[in-house]
Amino acid sequence: MEPVKPLPKANSAEANAEVLVAGAGPVGLMLACLLKQAGVDVALVDPHVLPAQGSKAAVTMPRTFEQLELAGVDTKGLCARARTVESGRMSVGGGEWTAEISGMRYPSVASRQLPRTVGQDLLEEALNRRYLELGGRFYRGARFVSYKEVADGIEVQLEHAPYLRPPAVLPPMPASVTATMTTTMFAKYMVGCDGKNSNVRAAMGTSYDGHDYTETFLLADVEVPEAEVQRSGFDKHVMNSILDSQQGSFLLFVRLQETRWRTYLCQRGLTREELTPEFIQEKWKQLVPPPGPFVPTEFKELAFFEVACKLAGNYRKGRVFLAGDAAHCHSPAGGQGMNTGVQDSANLAWKIASVLRGHASANLLDSYELERKPIAKWVLSTSDGMFQQITTQLSRAKIIARRLFLKTIFSLIPPTALPPKFLLNAFFGLSQSYADNGTCRQIGTAPPRGSIRAGDRLPDLECKDLLSASSPNVFTLELLSSPPYTALHVMLVAETSRGLPSSEEIESAMAGINVLKSRAVPLKPLIYMASSAVGCFTGLFASKKPSPPELTVGTGSSMVRMLVPVNADAKTQSPCAEIITLLGLGVGGKAVLVVRPDGYIAVEQLGSWDLPPVVTALEELGVVSRAA
Repeated sequence: MEPVKPLPKANSAEANAEVLVAGAGPVGLMLACLLKQAGVDVALVDPHVLPAQGSKAAVTMPRTFEQLELAGVDTKGLCARARTVESGRMSVGGGEWTAEISGMRYPSVASRQLPRTVGQDLLEEALNRRYLELGGRFYRGARFVSYKEVADGIEVQLEHAPYLRPPAVLPPMPASVTATMTTTMFAKYMVGCDGKNSNVRAAMGTSYDGHDYTETFLLADVEVPEAEVQRSGFDKHVMNSILDSQQGSFLLFVRLQETRWRTYLCQRGLTREELTPEFIQEKWKQLVPPPGPFVPTEFKELAFFEVACKLAGNYRKGRVFLAGDAAHCHSPAGGQGMNTGVQDSANLAWKIASVLRGHASANLLDSYELERKPIAKWVLSTSDGMFQQITTQLSRAKIIARRLFLKTIFSLIPPTALPPKFLLNAFFGLSQSYADNGTCRQIGTAPPRGSIRAGDRLPDLECKDLLSASSPNVFTLELLSSPPYTALHVMLVAETSRGLPSSEEIESAMAGINVLKSRAVPLKPLIYMASSAVGCFTGLFASKKPSPPELTVGTGSSMVRMLVPVNADAKTQSPCAEIITLLGLGVGGKAVLVVRPDGYIAVEQLGSWDLPPVVTALEELGVVSRAA
């Protein structure tokens, strides 16, 4: 347990921060890590004395892992402690398991990541550790009270308010901690990541519209020996769900690390008094098909969980923002809650950091709500529909009819085709796009139907550096995980079946990039080359062994990385072309992609490497400040 810091005294140097983050769940910790890593002075406040108390979300999605990499979190260490969600099974009653689902390994969008059973507790631990590694300021045992806007920032009132989740007992706080019970801090910006009962949202005067569910959840982590898992038949699948439409009940068993399982029981009218191992196990016996449920050796982290479907009227008021459950909350159906909130933070952090450093215009901050609110609306709508379907009580006749219908459907569709790819990619966060929000810009030749557009996530494809044969291979999204963390990656893309781009073409493009460099905008230039001809880049030139174009020393272009695809058969729409095909480039085609720090394409220009229109688009979007 890290020591609880005393609140800073008002008007002291420590009572100042560039950004104050209220709430240290995964959303607040992710935001604080990204800001601190970008060199922003952050202060994080939360009433919880201990991190990662309680079990909630059980699965971390691929897009979230990609964003965690940006924050420098040890994702490999996290994944080593978890299980890959490769398959599941479900029952819709009738005393049998109705169907198996095994298509989770096969998203149609390129990514190194898969969904894994990294629960909210493990994620918080990793983010908390990373934030402290970065030297972040953390005021545990404190909470936000109110704020007011002042010149160039906000004054925030905080109070000492330590909390431990029962049955844990709060130890006496030392006098050094309790000496300052209230204080005022100054910050340039504040972000409320303090949950669905957000004090920050209340202080903003922002509405939180939607509805509460009559159904509630009983959560429990349980320990189950492997022999018992095998005896009960739970050893084949990580996810096991049972729907009982007669009672409107829903059970979910998720296999976590080692012998730990996370279990969910949902039904209308459940009360806190029923949060006991005996009641939960009796429900399992009633609903789990033969040979019945496993028998745990231990129950841990029991929790009563009420759910709602609500959306904040505004994500921003002046210098104050909302993220995560403070901005949107919904049922756990689809596993989107924690993941959507973490991705809110990844969207907002680089924008605040860029504005604070003068690299971007202040109006860039308006794009946060424009981009993230439509995603939240989709998640709320989708999860609400799913939740209503799985918890609605039906008549016996309707139950039998639905069971027969689903059994017929599942018998016709192979398990590897479930869930449907379009839904799988969206739940994974890989196909979510800002292309239609007006916050990214498509210029040049119109993109072919179905190709990558401005606002889409950059595909995560394995490449090698043509100028450094000894360098290890790198994935495109890994390029974003190194300093400076607010850099824009300018990718010059060329189809090379008729030859490599000349050094003159590269130097001309670099001159346009250097216009922004001269204004201290952090940039990283890249050149990506591949051939759409059969054989790909490596095969096409295997016998010719061409030298890369020589770059003129002194222009700054000698620092450009030249990337070519590693795998000719990577997961793309056609063999070998990778980004070339994803962009729809023809023979000799060129494109410019400006990739934001969060991995989305800010500006895409097809047809040429002409940079002035790209610079103009970046200025109009606020991604870079206009020239003085």
